[in-house]
Amino acid sequence: MNEYNIQVNYKKDFWPIVIALLIIFSSITGFFSLNQYFYIGAIALCGVIAFNKGKLEMGNKYIPALIIVCILSILFNDVPSYFRAWQRLGIYTIMLFIMSPLLISRDSYMLKTKIFIYIWYFTSILSIGSFFCYYLGINYFKIGSTLQGVNVGTFSGLMNHSMALGPMSGLSTIFLFVHALLNKKNKAYYYIAAILCLGACFVSASRAAVGATIVGCVVALSIINRNNISRTYRILLIIVAISSATFPIWGGVTDFVVEKQEINKEQGGTSFSRDVKFDARLKEFNISPLYGIGFCTIDPTLDEVNYSDGQIEPGSSWLAIASMTGVLGLLVMIPLCISSLKKARRIKDDYWRGILFGMLMFYIIHMTVEGYIYAPMSYLSLFFWMIIAVIDGELKYGK
Repeated sequence: MNEYNIQVNYKKDFWPIVIALLIIFSSITGFFSLNQYFYIGAIALCGVIAFNKGKLEMGNKYIPALIIVCILSILFNDVPSYFRAWQRLGIYTIMLFIMSPLLISRDSYMLKTKIFIYIWYFTSILSIGSFFCYYLGINYFKIGSTLQGVNVGTFSGLMNHSMALGPMSGLSTIFLFVHALLNKKNKAYYYIAAILCLGACFVSASRAAVGATIVGCVVALSIINRNNISRTYRILLIIVAISSATFPIWGGVTDFVVEKQEINKEQGGTSFSRDVKFDARLKEFNISPLYGIGFCTIDPTLDEVNYSDGQIEPGSSWLAIASMTGVLGLLVMIPLCISSLKKARRIKDDYWRGILFGMLMFYIIHMTVEGYIYAPMSYLSLFFWMIIAVIDGELKYGK
């Protein structure tokens, strides 16, 4: 495992491996699940180790600005208590302090980067296993305490939800695809692993994850070969040709995605399942366009709220940023993503440049239809901020 400019070693990296496994088993796995307190404990453990070594300094300038904007969004609104906005913002802020590049040092960068690497190796294994589970009829998708059969939109394999399998297998595909492009000894194995992860993404029936994965792989290929565009075209042509010729063999894995698309068209349109939420977020933005209606808050007259714990599903991260924190939130998050893409492009190491640029592009697309970015306990939000952290750390401390 020496592809990166940071050394990782299964025998020596006890704590990074423990933290990575705790995060995975307390958030995305279905066959064995730990309590959410293990998730919180993993983040806290990362903080204790990271802050105990090395001199910390202020890092990414956009993150303090984001925290301030979120605070203002609550102060300037009369947010109902059942949303628990201050409590959620407190947890979210702690997560940002530990896992994002808000505070940086060489030691914290090395720790978070190792955790990041192990998360995607382990998640890749889960994704590949989930693909085979599809054919074996094994499905750990649960509604309540009941396991579901293998049906469109409810297949998650070894993970606990199809909306976990989709993005996790998609990001794993990008991770493995970059390895396949650059690894000389095990190239064929990485290509096969990436194909199996992409297959898992397809059977999750997540159209957004499939689309974001394909774009992520293409931009990763392009950014790796930025000085040799003809090689990018050749590889893409070969992939398209092989995929087209073998479609009768593998085409069945697309059935769930096609079926889900047809169901939505019959019910009212391609994005029928999210139209109500999209419309609600836009109306909320119009109510308070400057600073939004409040962090982790929605208008209960426009969308559903779990009044017992304040849990909501915004339906889109980008629209949630706009509706909850207004133009001020967008003026932080959009430049943050653009700046991070530019930073990723400047990374000298080919592996990290391809992986991080491709994964961040995945998120930028996927966030249009999934509303996790402000969720303090969301693993998808956590992984987004880890990507930003590794980008900043790699640019500052890498080769």
